[in-house]
Amino acid sequence: MVITLEQQPGWQLTAEEGVPLLSAKAYLPMPPALRGVLLLELSTPDVGSWPEVYAPLLVRVVRSVRFPTAPEAPAPPPAPAPAAAPTGGDPFGTRLV
Repeated sequence: MVITLEQQPGWQLTAEEGVPLLSAKAYLPMPPALRGVLLLELSTPDVGSWPEVYAPLLVRVVRSVRFPTAPEAPAPPPAPAPAAAPTGGDPFGTRLV
């Protein structure tokens, strides 16, 4: 797993004042059967609370991720297509007889 932190300019409130954003991305390699990387991202303008609030939250989320350990059973076959529409000008079969 790799975690990156990036501080971005964020929102510009006035010409002199802006609100920076802190963005953390966690890259989790997926099992070989699933092939790929899972990306979890957390962004906050509350840069000062990062160590006490957001870093532990990201760690809990990352540690909660679970991948299947065994291949899943194949999906059941799709339901058969409905029968052909009745003739007589009502293709949806909504006419009461």
